[in-house]
Amino acid sequence: MLADLIATQRNRPLSVAVTAFALFLPASLTIFLSNPMLFVMLGLNGVILLSMAISLPIIMLCFGIWYTPLSAVLRLQRLVQDKEIRDQDVAEAVSREDPLEWPCLLTGSWTATLVLYGIAARAYTHPLRIGATFLLTAAILFGAWLLAFIASAAFTMWVRRKWAALARASHLPEGAT
Repeated sequence: MLADLIATQRNRPLSVAVTAFALFLPASLTIFLSNPMLFVMLGLNGVILLSMAISLPIIMLCFGIWYTPLSAVLRLQRLVQDKEIRDQDVAEAVSREDPLEWPCLLTGSWTATLVLYGIAARAYTHPLRIGATFLLTAAILFGAWLLAFIASAAFTMWVRRKWAALARASHLPEGAT
């Protein structure tokens, strides 16, 4: 029920709220981790922009980690149910509603928030070089996304091959092997 409420784009205020919380909540963690001298040098607006620039790639990587395998499973489900959509027009393909967009953005932002809270907790107990830590975190998340992408592509190819073999086998005349 909650997924239907979030997944539909008919409820625009909820979609805007999900987007705002997804983008600004993880960025607020970066503001709390900032060195107080950074506020003197950049000002509050500069620190907010810097924290958005740091946390947005982490949010997008976490979004990709959730979206990539789920979209592959959705495409395979449509293939098996014979509802695979073949678009001739690029404009229709781009403007079609994606049922995974908002749930994956919300889940990706929660994942990014947990990752950034983990970094904040670690930074509270042990001094960290925040820039290097964020780069290392982004590299680890990129590796996780790359593994999810490769696994999704391999699984998609395997299912398509099996589905094509099953379709060919079902069209054979009786007595043929």
